Amino acid sequence: MRNTLRLLLGALTAAALWTAPAAAQSLAPRETARILAPGQWQIGLFNPLRYGLQWVEIELHPLVFLAAPHVDVKVPLSSTHPDQWQWTAHLGVGVPTLGWRLPKPLGLAGDLVPSCKVAEVDPKAAGWCKRPGWLVVPKLGVWATREYSHDAGGDGYSTMTLRAEIASGFAVSGAEAAPLDAWGPVDVQLAPQVGRTRAQLRAAVDHRVLDGLRLRAELGGYWVSRPAGDEAVSPWTMSVYAGLDLRATAHTRLTLGAMVYDLDRRQQVLEKTAEGFDKYTYVRSHEVWPTVDFIWTY
Repeated sequence: MRNTLRLLLGALTAAALWTAPAAAQSLAPRETARILAPGQWQIGLFNPLRYGLQWVEIELHPLVFLAAPHVDVKVPLSSTHPDQWQWTAHLGVGVPTLGWRLPKPLGLAGDLVPSCKVAEVDPKAAGWCKRPGWLVVPKLGVWATREYSHDAGGDGYSTMTLRAEIASGFAVSGAEAAPLDAWGPVDVQLAPQVGRTRAQLRAAVDHRVLDGLRLRAELGGYWVSRPAGDEAVSPWTMSVYAGLDLRATAHTRLTLGAMVYDLDRRQQVLEKTAEGFDKYTYVRSHEVWPTVDFIWTY
């Protein structure tokens, strides 16, 4: 395993060195408090579209915008200095209901809403599909970033970023949706879209290894509200991410990594008591998810 990791890191390092002449500037860190310059934009296969305006950055996801209209903005609260913390407010609002009510390909009800999964198997049971009512999801957060290890030219540097955010879904009409009980990242990221409140605190380090290679690590903690009568499930989830950003061309990068989630699934294990009896004990679950994306920046 160690030899495999060494070979992979060596290959990525060689690729980063080989592509170094492709750009005059170092590969910039991503997901920090610094907003894009006016007219600059960034988008990935899975990452949202970000566009810089004067003193504000706009963010939305084109793939899901029609089914779940939304917009986020980042507004700087302080100036940019390498030796000081940079502060940015993160505000957003969305109306995700269509995404849960429409059939595929725009809608996801048959994939993520438990009762709709059953209804798709048996068309006669379409009435079982309990889609959520209309929701509005506001979001409020703050980012803080400190830059360090600037090189002589000022292009290459590393960052530490702290991020705090709260988002909640408020019902305008219709019934409240049940928890998704899908996969860890889906449950956490889409919790507000089904009427839950999600508070999160994340800390990330984006370290410059070479001009075309960056190492990113992140630790996250999430609290997601549960519906009445479901207090047995812990609302707390933890996540750990580690990955690499590799420059492909002057305007593109490849990201590779893995995310580990620690969450409560009410999983049970069979144990022996001191008296020799069998008993079931609840334990927390762990999920490992590989991540990959290709990001354009112009």
